[in-house]
Amino acid sequence: MPLEKRMCGRPSGSGKDDTHYLIQVANVLVADPTLKPTTAMKRVIRVRTNKPETDETLLRRLQVKWKQDSVALLAAACERARPKPQRQQPNWSEFSAPARTIGEMIRDFARNQQHAQSSFQAWDAIKKQRDLFDVPWKTQRLHSIFEQHKRLEAAINPPGLREFFEHQRLIEKATRFWVKG
Repeated sequence: MPLEKRMCGRPSGSGKDDTHYLIQVANVLVADPTLKPTTAMKRVIRVRTNKPETDETLLRRLQVKWKQDSVALLAAACERARPKPQRQQPNWSEFSAPARTIGEMIRDFARNQQHAQSSFQAWDAIKKQRDLFDVPWKTQRLHSIFEQHKRLEAAINPPGLREFFEHQRLIEKATRFWVKG
């Protein structure tokens, strides 16, 4: 049986994986360089969803791990924050003629698909409107509704009353004109 010397005191390290929190701390520090690491850690701890330990426990553990790995974590966060170069459009003149024609064919195909889709949608709308009037009972119902509307309009606003209101409006306009002038 091998003899191993036992260490005195508390065991070193908790064995818990806090890399997710440390990466978030590094991202916060890169986004706002005026912050101190402990302040960034408190911000990350405040917004976490799962809380198996107290905030103070996690803060102390993150501080210890940050002291060991801060340089590597900050370098990785700076790399993530660096803007990515924009992909440039290929120059079709560099390719051979068949490749350029294939590219044009793909572009034309996509454009034609969009036109075809909008044409199909327009056709469906026209078809729905046409179907509304093709069914005999619908046209009869529509005609009866139109007749009822005309009768109600005549009852509410008879022609004699309409003429009276029109005459009254003309008188008001004339008086406004003469009073202003």
